[in-house]
Amino acid sequence: ANMEDRSVNNEIRNFVAKNIINNFLKNGDKFYDKEFLINKFRVNPSYVDKTYQRLLDEDLIEAKSDYYYMKIDENKRNALIVEFANGYLNEFLKNMNSIGITNEGVYDFVSLRMNANG
Repeated sequence: ANMEDRSVNNEIRNFVAKNIINNFLKNGDKFYDKEFLINKFRVNPSYVDKTYQRLLDEDLIEAKSDYYYMKIDENKRNALIVEFANGYLNEFLKNMNSIGITNEGVYDFVSLRMNANG
């Protein structure tokens, strides 16, 4: 898959993941209509099909006779939180490193900041 492919696929998947994290999508809920996703992300239907496949592979949705339904439990929700938290932290550390602050320095900086705001 080319880069563009993956980024749209990721964008839709991350939208779904955040809605799971924030409890907008709950176990047993009917999954978003294909038209909704096509219009929201302005993509052709094949991208949405790839996202369905990815969510099926990740066991976050299941196919029933009429449509796809959410398949979520606390463990899956927590795993998504950890995934996003790690991504945000890595991005943050990379940005801090890019201005010459080591990871240890980042720790000190955050500690001071938290104490100041305490």
